[in-house]
Amino acid sequence: MSGKLTGITGGLMIGAQFKLGNRIYLDWWILGPNYGSSKGSLSGQKNMDAQEQQDLRDELASLDIPLTKFTYNVNSTGATMDFKGPWAGLRSGICIGFRF
Repeated sequence: MSGKLTGITGGLMIGAQFKLGNRIYLDWWILGPNYGSSKGSLSGQKNMDAQEQQDLRDELASLDIPLTKFTYNVNSTGATMDFKGPWAGLRSGICIGFRF
């Protein structure tokens, strides 16, 4: 199966910047929480007999993707799946900068 995922995310970054030398800086990203939403679809084409179709339906029904709503359709020529839901994350890091 292959597909496409699109999303949008926004957040806030808290950090500090330190001058280490004449032209060298340290940028410390302490905490950057973010939240957004995503949606996408997957599809695949394959000729399947009745048992293969049922096995795929069982696998898709057993998926446990937290907070994500999805629908799927399985038939003799393949399968499609549409999904959407929120996502969240945290960012942190350290960067070294050189001033020109």
